[in-house]
Amino acid sequence: MTAFHNKSVLVLGGSRGIGAAIVRRFVADGASVVFSYSGSPQAAERLVQRPAARRCRRTAPIAMR
Repeated sequence: MTAFHNKSVLVLGGSRGIGAAIVRRFVADGASVVFSYSGSPQAAERLVQRPAARRCRRTAPIAMR
């Protein structure tokens, strides 16, 4: 069992760079992850399509004002 088995994590800005690395790490450690993104729907889609991302979901884009 991993440290985050049966835990849920919300990552804001999780589609690229450091945010994507955080998402991948939590998924690898057993967490169910929901992440938001604002400017890269393609990167968000690639992240959830990874084979290890079965416990990973993205939210709708965040509108910046």
